[in-house]
Amino acid sequence: MLREGSQGGNFAAAGNAINSASFTPNGAEVLTASNDGTARIWNAATGKLLTTLDTGFPTYSAAFGPGGTYVMTATDAAEITIWNVQSGKQVADFFAGKAFLVHASYSPNGTEVATASNDGTARIWNATTGRQLAIFREPHAAPIGSATFSPDGAEIVTVSDDGTARVWDIRSGRQLTVITDPQGARLYTAAFNPDGTRIVTSSGEGSATVWDALTGKQLTTLEYAQGASILSAAFNSSGTEVVTAGYDGLASVWSATPAGSLPTVVQMATSRVESGLAPNELKADLAAIPG
Repeated sequence: MLREGSQGGNFAAAGNAINSASFTPNGAEVLTASNDGTARIWNAATGKLLTTLDTGFPTYSAAFGPGGTYVMTATDAAEITIWNVQSGKQVADFFAGKAFLVHASYSPNGTEVATASNDGTARIWNATTGRQLAIFREPHAAPIGSATFSPDGAEIVTVSDDGTARVWDIRSGRQLTVITDPQGARLYTAAFNPDGTRIVTSSGEGSATVWDALTGKQLTTLEYAQGASILSAAFNSSGTEVVTAGYDGLASVWSATPAGSLPTVVQMATSRVESGLAPNELKADLAAIPG
């Protein structure tokens, strides 16, 4: 069992930066995206590697579709690819404009895709045809790091390099909430919890923070013991846990329950990842990590 605000199991990508990490809809598996041109699916409890999807380009984002049957990846070539999880085969792909693409996510019903780009825009696309449906522009034209739908599909939350997260109404394009990191840290991603009342952000200061989605009030901070930038953070399907992806190549699972103070962190060693491991060594090391 994880303690309040504590860090649980880790998943290592052999020294490559993990750019995003997310749970399957049932919370049993973790999906990661890495600079080595792969997306990987892991057992969330044991850390065992289950599936590898080879994108061929540095992969900045990977997300499960509703039901967990499909995975969507986004690469630095601005290519969105849909994969069948069981077969590991590509079933569709399209190019999301000319801007440098850093993140993509599914709408709750799987019919639309939200993307974030370094040109200061977030866009909504038809997931089947690739047609652009809407565009949102960051007020300061700062690069946008992520764009994620709310559980009801009516809103998206974006983060940008200016240290803010913004909630937008998709239909009207109106900005609803602005969240500002108190330390002015660069925010990499933001995602809603399952009922849409909380948002978790990841930052370059080695922490993930849970916020009230309506008021923007800071609720809980998850401090990464190693201090590396956290490139991604997302809730599980019950909202009780958060999975983070770090620049040091580790993905970690945390309790998301507010502790009323800075959380107690279970420190996990990273020397085995930084030094690089052979596949059999990595497998043995992952099996030894407590879930």
